[in-house]
Amino acid sequence: MGRGAGACMTGGRLEILGNAGDGVGLGMAGGVLVVKGHAGDGAGAAAPGAKRGMTGGELIIHGDAGDEAGARMRRGLVAVAGRTGRAAGLSMIAGTVVASAFGPDAGLLSKRGTLVALGPVVPPPSYRLACTTQPVALRLLLRRLRDLHGFPVSAAQLDGFYRRYSGDFAESGKGELLAWTAA
Repeated sequence: MGRGAGACMTGGRLEILGNAGDGVGLGMAGGVLVVKGHAGDGAGAAAPGAKRGMTGGELIIHGDAGDEAGARMRRGLVAVAGRTGRAAGLSMIAGTVVASAFGPDAGLLSKRGTLVALGPVVPPPSYRLACTTQPVALRLLLRRLRDLHGFPVSAAQLDGFYRRYSGDFAESGKGELLAWTAA
């Protein structure tokens, strides 16, 4: 599928059966966009020259996503069953990005918002470990993703503990990165 599928969506449901190009869900404001494959760079991010990316809605990617997934998000949800590329959640203002694994620089320069790592992640150096927790709201979100969208979430991830990192302290430090821990 070409660049920008589902861009500026405000409602409804769109399913892409296969891979999506760069900019899928660019600037979404509402609705549900499901990609039954991989997505290119900038999934759910801001359009060139725009101050913010997604302001609402859900972007569910059943494969991998390229660089800068969820960049400059204002609200909404980007869920990636596979791995993200570099700088997922770059300069996030708010919103949530969930992924099985994050590439380098996840959450870099975020002001607020939440990144949820169900697998490997290396927090940027400008993040600090705050605590280890079992967030109830996260359990509800993961259960919803699993039950409604067939997202791969294990019982251990649903009921497990998450290391909470606060950051980015190069900005306001009000963002968070939740990293699932098996112990």
